[in-house]
Amino acid sequence: MLDKVKEKLAKGEKIVFVAFGDSITEGYGVSEGWPEKLVKELKKKYPNTEIKLINKGRAGDTAEDGLYRLDADVIEFNPDLVTVNFGINDAMSAVPLSAFETHISEIISQIKSKTKAHVIALSSEILEDEEADKLVRKYYDKIGKVCKEQKVTFIDVHRYWHQKVREGLELSSLLIPGLDHPNEEGYKYFAKIIMEVL
Repeated sequence: MLDKVKEKLAKGEKIVFVAFGDSITEGYGVSEGWPEKLVKELKKKYPNTEIKLINKGRAGDTAEDGLYRLDADVIEFNPDLVTVNFGINDAMSAVPLSAFETHISEIISQIKSKTKAHVIALSSEILEDEEADKLVRKYYDKIGKVCKEQKVTFIDVHRYWHQKVREGLELSSLLIPGLDHPNEEGYKYFAKIIMEVL
């Protein structure tokens, strides 16, 4: 499916891209989140392609919340590309890992069965509190497991950020102070790593 998306981009055909997730997808606290930045980068590389972005990030949502709105917010648009980005709210709300895994699996399964879209699941940024960050990592590992089982793309933004921090990048330079959400620079890292796949 990703090859089909790349082929459409190369041919200049229209792409319908649904960004589905929580506030990290929505772009909470910034003027432009990673989905908008990604589309700009794609248009630079594929200037003849029309990319219709439908941002369906919703602040506070867990994967279960996403499952409830899946038909209206994703399936209805018959997308070519869907990104799925949940996990932090599930971890902070103490949703059992087994339930989170089931919800993510069902979201991906339904997108695959009801559309012809390529699915990319994402982890999110580092959390400033180390214990919270370790906790949410367990949820991201479940996303990776589901993606492997369902043979869809998993982009581990969380590990990518940790790598950059180990290389000397200041975490504070990527986050909105006190919000545990990326700032404009942080969202550039989201778009960059997704762009590498596309």
